[in-house]
Amino acid sequence: MNSKQPTQHKVPNLKYLFPTPDVLKITWTNDAQGFVYQLTKYIITNTNSLKIENEDDFVLVYEGDKQFVTINNIFPGSYCFRLRVKKPKDRHWSMDYKETFIQIDYSCMSEKMINSEIDQIIKSNDYKKLESFLSRYRSQINVDRTNEYGKTMLMEAAQNGSADVVSILLKYGANVNTSTKSGKTALLFAINALNVNCVKNLLKCKYIDVDAKDSSGTNALMHCAETSNNAYAYEIAKLLIDHGADIKASDSDGMNALDHLALSVKGGNVEVAKLFVQHGLKPYESPSNTKENTASLSKSKTNLSSKKGKSTLLSAALNGHTKFCQFLISECHCDPYQTSSSGYNGKDFATFSGYDETARLFQSIYDKKYLLENGNMKDPSRLKPI
Repeated sequence: MNSKQPTQHKVPNLKYLFPTPDVLKITWTNDAQGFVYQLTKYIITNTNSLKIENEDDFVLVYEGDKQFVTINNIFPGSYCFRLRVKKPKDRHWSMDYKETFIQIDYSCMSEKMINSEIDQIIKSNDYKKLESFLSRYRSQINVDRTNEYGKTMLMEAAQNGSADVVSILLKYGANVNTSTKSGKTALLFAINALNVNCVKNLLKCKYIDVDAKDSSGTNALMHCAETSNNAYAYEIAKLLIDHGADIKASDSDGMNALDHLALSVKGGNVEVAKLFVQHGLKPYESPSNTKENTASLSKSKTNLSSKKGKSTLLSAALNGHTKFCQFLISECHCDPYQTSSSGYNGKDFATFSGYDETARLFQSIYDKKYLLENGNMKDPSRLKPI
């Protein structure tokens, strides 16, 4: 026999069984000694014909002299397993082969395997497969189960921006108001992901709590304000307000959505600010202009996180929101000369944070006032903040 050609050997039949729901064991029996075996696997995509469309798509499962193979964590699907044999001295596997077709149903899966499979479906955003999965095996799936991070499938889909998956999970009974230990709901995850379609699909749920707060008392509108420099923030904010969000709600520190817009580095969107003001929010101004020379500027910065030490304008200055500061001064008539409880003004906060453009805005206002009060002074060294 030419060793370069496929060998001619009798190939034993294949048998299979499931020792446990997610373990497949394939066996064969060959009384002849001295053979080695090759088992390959083909995943069948067209389950109606069970046709092998491409021989090159067989992948190796096992090579060796044992007469069985155990495959752990086998996922549902249609498979063809093919066995070939040879003697150790042969260069090629036998021309003949034996094969078996196996259909693995989701009903054979353990709970762990079911959860793993549906997690993969959600991560891949395969909403068609998800609907087929849920429609056939709904009784075996808890759509509100949480993972090791305390997040439900709905939260994962919202965080991934998978609007179609969100819609299907809601269709099959996912609880839109379930929250993590930190109080975050699917709506908050969708807003942080800045996915308008996810937000829209969640808001279609009639019993959604649009004002649900996380552990810090921050609601959906406030989270939206914190990311208002994104192109979709205005649309999301308007959706929330149109669906009844409490525009005047405050967090654990007494701050409302306008305050969050000012305090966040990613905030400061003037159009979103206008929307909030149009619906009744008013900027907060510092109640005191008393200077306390013993307090440091860094301490004043810390104080801005509480209602007592914060003004909306100074918060905006601290985070370099120049256009927002202009809006607050010109449209909302905020006092540009106001100071924190430690005596620092808008320019001080902008300078401290390194926002030169914002600092120049306040300086120009201070200069104009100084010139008006003292005449048109030509010596620039005499121009200083009030």
